[in-house]
Amino acid sequence: MVYVDVPKNEIQFRFRAGSITNLGLDKSVDPKYAYKRCYFVDWVVANQHKAALLPRVDIVVDEQRPDEPALMAGNNLRAALMQMAHNYFRVRPWFEPGPWGWAMDQAQHPWAGAGCAQLCLVIRIDRP
Repeated sequence: MVYVDVPKNEIQFRFRAGSITNLGLDKSVDPKYAYKRCYFVDWVVANQHKAALLPRVDIVVDEQRPDEPALMAGNNLRAALMQMAHNYFRVRPWFEPGPWGWAMDQAQHPWAGAGCAQLCLVIRIDRP
């Protein structure tokens, strides 16, 4: 089985471009509404489906760049996830322009004034 995955930040970009829709919709909606629906509905459903498929996946394709797909064997992905489950890791924030920039101004964040909001986290393994 080949599993094609699209990272959440790329999904955000595609919503803004109007090139995709939420699950079950036949037309684009406001990107802010689409993101909220993804967070509470679409990604929950997709993550459950992905978890059910994971044991049977032979190849994983990262479809973030359609012209340059990245591939990984399913066994390698499962081994990496097992290693992550038994290791330390930290999250790295990903910042997206948004209405919460004032909070970063208040917190004196280095990106203060840029009108950025932390929307998702990227996992990076830190070796002990």
